[in-house]
Amino acid sequence: MESAEHVVVVAGWLKEVLKRNGISGENVTVSQHGLSDSMRTTQRKAAERRHSQEASWPLRIGFVGRFTEVKGPHVLVEAVRQLPEDIAVETHLYGMAQSAKDQQYLAEMKQEAQGDPRVQFCGPMTEENRVEAFAGFDLLAVPSIWFETGPYTVLEAFAAGIPVLGSNHGGIAERVTDGESGVLVPPGDVEAWADALRVLWERHRADHWDWSLPEPRTSRTIAQEMEQIYAQT
Repeated sequence: MESAEHVVVVAGWLKEVLKRNGISGENVTVSQHGLSDSMRTTQRKAAERRHSQEASWPLRIGFVGRFTEVKGPHVLVEAVRQLPEDIAVETHLYGMAQSAKDQQYLAEMKQEAQGDPRVQFCGPMTEENRVEAFAGFDLLAVPSIWFETGPYTVLEAFAAGIPVLGSNHGGIAERVTDGESGVLVPPGDVEAWADALRVLWERHRADHWDWSLPEPRTSRTIAQEMEQIYAQT
């Protein structure tokens, strides 16, 4: 690190980690992730399709990511299963389990949720089903247990006009403003997640679903930042 003329990190907490390990912040720049023009266009299509639909009665919760323990989908599934049956929610989980360990994790999660129609495993997210999937979400859940540097799914949700229910640490907490663009919950705390889902369902049912979502950064902006850093170094 000391041999580098400049260091670029993609989250503020990473800069803090470097600082705590004796790396001066003078030559460290935080440049957060952004979305490509094509992804922004795709997510806008999802937003337009969702707005053209009739208002949904159940609160439709989405999860998009790898099925692995550190991403925390089991926290979401367990929280939904704790909700009383009269709380109308639908949880659509999109993703893949890559390793044998993750495949076992997914199988156990499916077994745990078996018989609960509020939890649906929908397979991988693809370019073909992305617009339809995001158009079917009222809320995106990002229950990661580890410290995310992004994640991109938060930016994708905002671009699609969807608030985020996320773990209150790492990159998620840097991007989601609690009460404005979503709700932040302690990571791994199933009861806290269930309580948050209950409150959000009541808010959705009462048609108090107004959020102030930020405009995600663009890949073009990031490229300009990198160009400026190289020019000044």
